[in-house]
Amino acid sequence: MDKYNYFLSVFIANVRSFKNLTQKKFGQKIDKSEIAVRKYESGKTKIPFSVLFLIIKIFELNIFEVKRLLDYVLFQVFIFPNETNQEIRFTRSEIQECYLLFANDLSKIFNANISSENLENIYFKTDLMNIFKNELFQYLSALLSVKNLTINDFTPEEINPLIDSILNIFNQKIEILIKYKKVY
Repeated sequence: MDKYNYFLSVFIANVRSFKNLTQKKFGQKIDKSEIAVRKYESGKTKIPFSVLFLIIKIFELNIFEVKRLLDYVLFQVFIFPNETNQEIRFTRSEIQECYLLFANDLSKIFNANISSENLENIYFKTDLMNIFKNELFQYLSALLSVKNLTINDFTPEEINPLIDSILNIFNQKIEILIKYKKVY
């Protein structure tokens, strides 16, 4: 299987999910059948550049949204694969190759010079906070499992304030560290 095509297939599935559309509705928007979308998302059909172009233009995705979706792809497929994509393994060099090819395609779409290094470094503060929040949930899950508990044993009203307070303390400590660094 072509790894870049699989990379794109997960990206397309994430765009559809991000836009909260069924495969049928998504296909209608890009003038493709539901079956074609299913094949694109499974990686079984080669995804032409024109389809990637249509998706980004029709759904008016800016480079920041593309980057956010790309991070989901990286997280889902490469860092924490699930049962459906366990058989697809990527080496670090293959991931870098996918980023390079994707940056090249984005350069054509956005008519700009986008390098894979630039693509890897685009983050909003909210993106970083969400990534960190996700990590905190995983850490909390691991701690609770030691006590034979899960996050589902608690209500969101119990868990969310805990996570938010940790994030606030963390942000305050970083600000103190930054102020300290500026003094010296």
